[in-house]
Amino acid sequence: MSRHVSNLHKGGSDPDSRRRETAIVQHIENGSVKPLPCLRGVAAAPAPPPMTIRTFCTLAAAIFALIALLQLIRIVMGWSVTLNGVDVPFWASWIAVTVASALSFVGFRAAMRS
Repeated sequence: MSRHVSNLHKGGSDPDSRRRETAIVQHIENGSVKPLPCLRGVAAAPAPPPMTIRTFCTLAAAIFALIALLQLIRIVMGWSVTLNGVDVPFWASWIAVTVASALSFVGFRAAMRS
């Protein structure tokens, strides 16, 4: 056991370790490595297409529109919000509605232009 531990401290520099690593590399390079039996006949899933700028802008704009709508509902319904024991005033929601609506508008406009 002490020989095994001492080899780990050397970074696996014994001849057996090098021989195993060389054999593995040769198998990979030659293509002689076989897939696992449970994976035979299973094709790799194709990579999803990358997100386009138009999709990103539309998604961001929709999220900001949802935030603006929820803030507006909070104002109309009179829902109180308490953060860390402090009540959030309704004027803060008016600011949130204005900012989120503006960001949503800019996002949808950018999506239409791209």
